Amino acid sequence: MLANKILVLVDFSECSLAALRAAAALGERCGASLHILQVVTPATYAMADPTATSQMASSMAFEEALRNGRAELDALADSTRQAFDVRSVTTEVTAGAPIPTIVERTRRGDFDLVALGTHGRSGLARLLMGSVAEQVLRNIDVPALVVPGGESTDDEQ
Repeated sequence: MLANKILVLVDFSECSLAALRAAAALGERCGASLHILQVVTPATYAMADPTATSQMASSMAFEEALRNGRAELDALADSTRQAFDVRSVTTEVTAGAPIPTIVERTRRGDFDLVALGTHGRSGLARLLMGSVAEQVLRNIDVPALVVPGGESTDDEQ
């Protein structure tokens, strides 16, 4: 068996959804289970409402984002179960900085494979924005399935 337990990283971008489809197709062939992970960054929601006057408002916005993320991820898992014959599909939404959170989850999850998408940026865009996929790949000891999101355009280089 090639893979028994596959971790799929999803941020709802097209490239991460492509990685989910590829992982589900592989999981169907191997009889593997999928665990879909979304990492929500708290700092993103601290700035969500510039008129918020308290930390409590930011905290409430973040909690709402986690609830919405869980609902969206559950819907995504349901559609994956319907489209692919995989052993099981579980979901997890967690808060944290993406790279260390993903690396830690990979280490403690006993996964055979990590599936993730990449935006395919190069040149200046990659230098300025970095690559979560690249940093994750450098820091995990599990084989990875990297699914490109498409060709880079001249504007991104």
